[in-house]
Amino acid sequence: MGTNFFSILNFTQQSCDPFSLKSLERHESFHIGKSSIGWCFSLHVIPEIGIHSFEGWVPILMNPERFIVDEYQKVISFMQLYSIIHDRKGENNFTSEQLAANFAIQDASGLLRHEIGGNCIAHGPGTYDLMVGYFR
Repeated sequence: MGTNFFSILNFTQQSCDPFSLKSLERHESFHIGKSSIGWCFSLHVIPEIGIHSFEGWVPILMNPERFIVDEYQKVISFMQLYSIIHDRKGENNFTSEQLAANFAIQDASGLLRHEIGGNCIAHGPGTYDLMVGYFR
């Protein structure tokens, strides 16, 4: 299981569905990424709008008109999200067969990383992977 995170413009619980295609198209909502237990954070990079790394997210995440919201509509702070992305730990000990079945590699930190290819374009520094396209 995992939790998706969004940056939402002028969020109220009734204001928008973060999964709505119209919200995404109007840039009211951006998918930041997904946190899954035992995995590096899946950081959504969006090259079309200039987001190529965590640093590319910072101006959006620090915009006072935007809110960081999880898929359960819980608002969190920038520092909470920073910790979710950067302070991850894992204790996975998968066999090579299990890793292959999950398209994963074992990181030295004990976390699983996505194999590069498909949605994963690179392993970020630390405990996140850079992901493109639609994933959730």
